[in-house]
Amino acid sequence: MTTVPSMVSQQLGLLSSGADPADVRTGQSFIKPGTLAIQSGTMTDNGDLGTIVPKATDVPIPEGYTTGGVVQGDADLVPSNIKAGTDIFGVTGTAVLASGNAVNANVLAGVTYSSSSGFGTGTMPNNGSLGIIIPDTTTKTIPAGYTTGGSVAGSINLIPSNIRSGTSIYGVTGSVIQASGSATADKLLLGETASTAAGTITGTMPNNGSLGTITPGATNKPIPAGYTTGGSVAGSGNLQAGNIRLGVNIFGVTGALDPGTQTGGTANPEDVLAGETFTNDSGVQTGIMVNNGAVNLTPSNTSQPIPQGYHNGGGQVNPVTFDTTKVLAGTTIAGTAGTMPNNGDLGTITPGIDTQAIPSGYTSGGTVAGDIDLVPENIKNGVNIFGVTGTLENMTINGQTELNIVYGENISAYDPVRLSLGVVTGNQPTNLPAGAGNGIAFSADGTYFAVVSSGTPYVIIYKLTGGNYSKISDPASLPSSSGRGVTWSSDGVYLAVSLISAPYVAIYKRSGDVFTKLSDPDVLPTGNGNGIAFSPDGLHLAIAHSSSPFLSIYKRTGDVFNKLANPATTPANQGNGVSYSSDGVHLAVANSSSPEITIYKRSGDTYTKLSNPSMLPTGTGQAVAFSPDGQQLAISHISSPFMTVYSRNGDVFTKIPNPQILPPGTGAYGISYNATSEYIFVGTNATSFLALYRRNGESLTKMNDPDVIPTGRGTGTSFSPNNVDLAISYNTAPYITLYKMSQQAYKSNGNMSDIEGAIGAGYALESGSTNETKKIALIWRDTP
Repeated sequence: MTTVPSMVSQQLGLLSSGADPADVRTGQSFIKPGTLAIQSGTMTDNGDLGTIVPKATDVPIPEGYTTGGVVQGDADLVPSNIKAGTDIFGVTGTAVLASGNAVNANVLAGVTYSSSSGFGTGTMPNNGSLGIIIPDTTTKTIPAGYTTGGSVAGSINLIPSNIRSGTSIYGVTGSVIQASGSATADKLLLGETASTAAGTITGTMPNNGSLGTITPGATNKPIPAGYTTGGSVAGSGNLQAGNIRLGVNIFGVTGALDPGTQTGGTANPEDVLAGETFTNDSGVQTGIMVNNGAVNLTPSNTSQPIPQGYHNGGGQVNPVTFDTTKVLAGTTIAGTAGTMPNNGDLGTITPGIDTQAIPSGYTSGGTVAGDIDLVPENIKNGVNIFGVTGTLENMTINGQTELNIVYGENISAYDPVRLSLGVVTGNQPTNLPAGAGNGIAFSADGTYFAVVSSGTPYVIIYKLTGGNYSKISDPASLPSSSGRGVTWSSDGVYLAVSLISAPYVAIYKRSGDVFTKLSDPDVLPTGNGNGIAFSPDGLHLAIAHSSSPFLSIYKRTGDVFNKLANPATTPANQGNGVSYSSDGVHLAVANSSSPEITIYKRSGDTYTKLSNPSMLPTGTGQAVAFSPDGQQLAISHISSPFMTVYSRNGDVFTKIPNPQILPPGTGAYGISYNATSEYIFVGTNATSFLALYRRNGESLTKMNDPDVIPTGRGTGTSFSPNNVDLAISYNTAPYITLYKMSQQAYKSNGNMSDIEGAIGAGYALESGSTNETKKIALIWRDTP
C-alpha cells in the first residue's frame, strides 16, 4: 500500500512562512506573521480517504486535508496475468490471450474459457428448466443466466368475455360489465337471477301473474305482494246514489234510496220461510216455505226422501255401524268393507285322529266323509269312534312285543310296518361357528364336541349340559389360523387342532372346562395341517399335511410333544386324513393321489408301511376311519364310488362290495363309525350332503336322509359314544348340525324286499301321523 503523506508538516511550514487561510484546515485558527489578526483556515478536511482501487482511468484524490488512506494493491498484478506487451502500473504483461470477447458473465458457471481478454471461469448461473411460469398480478422475474427452457402458461379463459370491461390483462381488453346495484332477492322475480354489488342473487318475489278483475265487496280484498302483469278493479254502472240506501256511503257514493218508497223483486212466497214478509214486483208478500229445522237421516236398505223446505244445517246422516266380520269380504256397506273370509267350497273333510277345524267365515258348502267300515266289528272292543263302540277282540301273535315307537309317516291301525333306525334333527347349540366348519369331533365320553372353522376363534368347544350342548369360553390362546382337523385324546384331557399355516398344529390341555394351549412341538409339520389323530393310548399324535414327508408323528411325554423319526417309507404325496385302529396297532393315511391310502403297522415308536390293498380307492383320498371293532377301514374320496371300505384280516386289507346306493354328489369328505361299528356316517359335496349306512357284516345299506339336511359340503362327521348323537360340519351357514339316531316305524308294502335293512317288522296297533309316538306290535326283529 502507498501512504498519502500527512499534511501536518506542510501546515507547520506554512505557519512559519506566512500561511493563507486556504493553507490551514477548516476549523483551525492561526496568526499570520506580520499581523496580529487571528485567522481561520479554509482548507477542506477530507478525513480518511479509505481504500482507493486503481482503475483504467485516473482516480482523483480530492484537494484538501486527509488523515491518510491506501491505494489497493492486487497480487494478480503480475506479467503472466497481463496481455503480452501491455503495461499496467509499470508491469508489462507476458500472457498471450485467446481471441474473442467473452466475459465470465457470458459463460456458464464453472466452465473455463479463454478470450481476447485472457482465461476466465464462467459465472453465468445455470438455472436449468424454468418450468411453467404462471402469470399473476405481480411481475415475475426470470433469473439472469442460462436456462434449458420453460414456458409462460397460457389460459383459454384469457378472453374479453371473462375480463371486466375497460380492464386490459396482457393486452386483452375485457367486455364484462361489472355487476352493481343494491337489489335484493325479494325485489327480483321468483327464479330469476341477477348480479349486484353484493354478488349473484336469485329472486324470491312471487309472480302473481294477472290479478284479473277484482270485484269490490263488503270487506277489503287484499292484493298479494309481488309482481303482477296487471288487473282491474271492477266498476259498476249501478254505483249511483239512487241505488244506495239513503244515508249509506259505498265507495264514496252516498245513497239517496228511501226503502219505504221502493218495491220489486222476483221472489215468490214458496221461496221465503213461512211467516216471513218480503216485497216483490207484486207488493208485500208472506213466505210459505216449510221450516224443517234439523233433519236427521239413518241409512237403510231403501231410499229415504229428504223433505222439501228449509233445513237449518243442524241435521246429519247418522253413521252405520256393524261388525265387519259378519259381512263378506269384498262387500261394502256405507263405505266400510266386510272382512268375513270367503272360504268357498270346503270339499270333503275326512275325519281323523285329531279334531279338524272348519275355518270361520262363509262357505258355499262341503261334506264330512262317511266310511262304511265305521262299524263295531271293525273297532277294537270297548273303543268308541264317533259314537260307534267297537266289538273287535285283539288278536295276539305268539312272540309279538308291543312297544311305543315314533311314526316316520302317517300310519293307520293294523297297517303292516317295518322298523328302521332313522336320523332326526337334534337340539342345536347356540353361538354357532363364525366361518366354514372344516372338521368336528366328540370327546370319548361324549361330554364335549369341538369344531374347527375358517372363522375366528378357529376352534369352538361345546359341552353337554342337561341334554343340550352349549358353547364354553374360548381358550385364552387361540389357534393362529383356520383349523382343518380336530381330535381328542381317549381320556379327554388333550385336544389337538391342525392348522393351515405355521405352526400347523395347536395342542390344548383340559382342566374342567378350561383349555390351556401347550408349547408347540420341538419340530413342526412342514406344510398345511389336514387330518389329525391321537393314538388310543394317548401317547402318539399323527398329523397328515401338505408337504414332504406328508406325515408327522409326535410322542407325548407329560405335556411335551416330540417328533418321532419318519417312517422308513413315507406317504407318496399329500396327506389329507389320518386314523388309528382301536388297538393302536395300525395307522392309515388318506392321500391326494395314488395309492390314495397308506397303511402302517406300529411297534412301539416305529411305524412300518404295509403293502397296499389290492384294490385302491379311485380318487383323491379325503378322510379315513377305522371301525371301533378293528375289522374295517373306510376311506372317503372324490371319484365314484366316493367311499371305499376294507375288511381287515391281520395286516391284509381287502375291499368289500360297494353299497347298492352310493353317497350322493361327486365326492365324499368326512367319514366316521359309531361306537358299536354298526353305522358309517359320510359327508358329501351335493344333494343331501350326507349319507348314513347301516353295516351288517360286509353289507352296507343306506338309511333314509334326516328330516333336515346340511346346506353345504359335509367336511367332517362324528358320532357321540352314546350312539345317539351325531354331528356334521359343513362349509356354509350355519356350519354344523346335530342329529339323533331314533327308531322309527314306516308302512310296509308287504314285499320281502321292503324290509331289507329293517331292524324289525310287525303291524300298527294305533293310527297316527308323522312324528307321533304310537303303539305297534313287533313280530320280527334282527336281534334276539
